[in-house]
Amino acid sequence: MSASDLPIKPVIIVGSGPGGVAAALGCARCGVIPTIVDAGITPSWTPPKIDENFYDFAEKHPTFELLIGHDFSGLYNLNPLNPHISFLLTVPKYAFVRARADELIPVDQERISVVRSLAKGGLANAWGAAAYRYTDRDLEGFPIKASDLDPFYDYLTAEIGINGQEDDLTPYYGTTEGLQPAVRLGENSRQILENYRRRKDWFNRRGVFVGRMRSAVLTKELDGRSAYPYTNVEAFAQVTCFYNPAFTLDKLIAQKAVVYQPGNFVWQFRQTDAAVELLCRDINTGELRSFLARHVILAAGAVSSARIVLASFCDFQTVLPLCDNPAVYMPSFLLGRIGKKLDVSGYGFATLAILYDWPEYRPFVQGLVFETMNVPRAEFYRHMPFAAKTALKFTKYVLPGMVVVILYFPSSALPPGSLRLRPDGVLELRGPEKSIPAWVIRRALRINRRLGLYGLSFFAERSVYGGSIHYAGCLPMRKEPRSQYECDPWGRLAGCPRVWVADGAALPSISAKNHTLTIMANAMRVATHVCQTLNEEGST
Repeated sequence: MSASDLPIKPVIIVGSGPGGVAAALGCARCGVIPTIVDAGITPSWTPPKIDENFYDFAEKHPTFELLIGHDFSGLYNLNPLNPHISFLLTVPKYAFVRARADELIPVDQERISVVRSLAKGGLANAWGAAAYRYTDRDLEGFPIKASDLDPFYDYLTAEIGINGQEDDLTPYYGTTEGLQPAVRLGENSRQILENYRRRKDWFNRRGVFVGRMRSAVLTKELDGRSAYPYTNVEAFAQVTCFYNPAFTLDKLIAQKAVVYQPGNFVWQFRQTDAAVELLCRDINTGELRSFLARHVILAAGAVSSARIVLASFCDFQTVLPLCDNPAVYMPSFLLGRIGKKLDVSGYGFATLAILYDWPEYRPFVQGLVFETMNVPRAEFYRHMPFAAKTALKFTKYVLPGMVVVILYFPSSALPPGSLRLRPDGVLELRGPEKSIPAWVIRRALRINRRLGLYGLSFFAERSVYGGSIHYAGCLPMRKEPRSQYECDPWGRLAGCPRVWVADGAALPSISAKNHTLTIMANAMRVATHVCQTLNEEGST
């Protein structure tokens, strides 16, 4: 069938990750039924349901398939030749998240490690669930204000289920309205928060504030999804308390509010006066396919959307920027907890946030405190300066008093990476040559000692650029776009007026806060404007 014979759809959305699903939600609210074109890879294996604490379960059942997997993917980070990635992406449960990415989105990388996904729900299948509103401080340099996003933040807070509470971080995180109660803290996190409260004036004078982070994890049942069970099974077994965009997508499909077309790898688009043609191929058969739409919303993820745009312009010379949050991993110890029984009663991921409001890094540096109760022990061995047997003993006695503070810096802390499409279809990715200076790490370690956290700069590890998996900046929104690879404040691509960008690629920069919720709010805003544009076209 030729392109001229294809039905013209009102809106096609490319991708089913946070941006794509939120754009579909925005269209549905406007009464427009979009079509999502997506690779849509789903799990080939379903992990078991576990109704008891994982530590109790592990004493009675084999856990090799849950922790390591038949392909030994759970040991990925033990190989020093592999660039370190989030441990969640090595867990067998999440093997599908990166499936076929190297084949379909090949890359040539230096000083950078970019994770790509073709999964239904995208990389949010295996995210840490940090969900923050951006304030005007976070949006400095953007052509929009927080007030432009607030109505969509409000809607998403109710749709997703985000927990948190009023505390010293509220000025940085925005309103607490609509939040579910915060997750229960484990003993280590409780002690850190109490230490902060006792010395609050000292910390605040130095621009340091501590409080509860906000995460897209249910503490109360919502829309048929269960609350967090405090059993440490979420990384390995079936749970619904962690939000996944696929939940909203399935709901929209059931309501017939979206048409979902999985199995399609989008390569490029072509625009005519009245429509946009999407050129795809079937990920299983290689068959070439086309779709036509009045408007196309790109939400394939920042890197993939940039690739599609470069391929569409047949541009193998232009180098686009690629932003990420530079990060530093700081294992830290509460000395009084060493040798005690491991506390498995609290929330096992990031619990607290430490905001360092330092003028050198605008708007601030954010340290997230991660409990270690549900992290596979293999994650720690690669950091141990001991023989394997000694490392096992060290882990046993020290882990009860250990947390990992991950310092996230705004993307402006380092020059951006770069992205170029080669004629052979390979993405050439390069990271910045600079890294976070040692003095900043030492400064944070000194501050954290007042929280009862003792860490050594020897153990601190700078993440490879791209390791935070917070990608942005390739096709940024500007008040006045300066090239065909920039967008207007509504996300309209300057080089192709019927193509809009609704994922991280449209964000000019990233705060030290995870940007997933902001991607979703902006995607809803963009989709709402696209629908208004459709209505205006229909009335002329």
